[in-house]
Amino acid sequence: VRLKSNQEQAVEEARQELIHLTSNAATRLSAWRALTADAVARKQHPAAEEWGQKLKEQPGVVFADHLLDLEACQETDRSAATLKQVESLARSNAGTAAEMIAWMNRHDLATEAIAWSRELNPTVADTQPVPMAVSESFSCRRDWAGLRDFVAGKNWGNLDSLRLAVASHAARRLNNSAAPSMESQAMWRSALKSAQVQSDQLAVVARLSEGWGYRDQAEEAWWAIANGDDNPKAALNALQQLYKEKRDTYGLLRVAKRAHELNPDDLIAANNSASLALLVKNDAMAHRVAEKLYLEHPRNAAFAVTYAFALHTEGKTGEGLKIMGKLRADQLRVPAVAAYYVVMLVENGEVERARQFLNAAKKARLLPEEERLLVSATKRLI
Repeated sequence: VRLKSNQEQAVEEARQELIHLTSNAATRLSAWRALTADAVARKQHPAAEEWGQKLKEQPGVVFADHLLDLEACQETDRSAATLKQVESLARSNAGTAAEMIAWMNRHDLATEAIAWSRELNPTVADTQPVPMAVSESFSCRRDWAGLRDFVAGKNWGNLDSLRLAVASHAARRLNNSAAPSMESQAMWRSALKSAQVQSDQLAVVARLSEGWGYRDQAEEAWWAIANGDDNPKAALNALQQLYKEKRDTYGLLRVAKRAHELNPDDLIAANNSASLALLVKNDAMAHRVAEKLYLEHPRNAAFAVTYAFALHTEGKTGEGLKIMGKLRADQLRVPAVAAYYVVMLVENGEVERARQFLNAAKKARLLPEEERLLVSATKRLI
């Protein structure tokens, strides 16, 4: 209770400081913006409405401030009138129009957003990012036929890869089968081919696919970047996250190998390649890499564990445990390290010592191959 009170006191002190800053012309706009955003986040409706109105009256307001005021007055009688006012302001250019449509999509007004977009000047309506925002409106409504018709026969210029990706998405959703239809696959191939010409768009196509739940397509798009020369590291980071979520050991191994290929001096990538290869196959190269890394960096705990496990897979568990024994007690109780330690201790017949590290090992987030090793070892402790 005292902690909660202290937190509330700190929040109130910060709020009062912001209110004080509204008296200074140099900080007034930023202060009202922060106060309004905070009140909206805390669902303090009266304060949000009051401060939102003051915010939009300040010199230098931008369109996002009007959207913040619109957010602030959602629970009030002036919400409908404010929405009309903001819609009127949004019509002036494609950027603000797209922001307006995106806001409406987030507030369950996708149907209204589509209708509003049809009233825009054609020059604005046909300029990105408006078409992309309207596509999202159709997706929010799950109107796949409408989405297909919206993008069919259009040309989004140098962003046409995105239109083709959207068309593939619509075709895939219209297909009753769990697998993508021939039409959807053809559209996807065209989208990928078009995006590779505009390499910066591959990442956008990949993120769109992730957002739609098409991990197979996202993976393909990310690898197209990872295997190229234009920012492959960002793609590898995305792939690593994807494979971690899937607990895909082979995928992670592929990422580690590509990372090491891109930078042979990346010792972490080298160790990851070795440790993952040891999990999935008896890889002689992985043994050599593990040994080299450990001998050159004997104080690195991760390298020590990899080398110890390499020795274990060669039937030299006792030698591996000697390597592990050089680690500090706190390092041995790191869950991922403890899991390997338990497996090796059990194999070496040191059952009682293995039990001392079992609780720590059970907290580890393991890959399927690691999990099977630990489960097998745990059964031998019963």
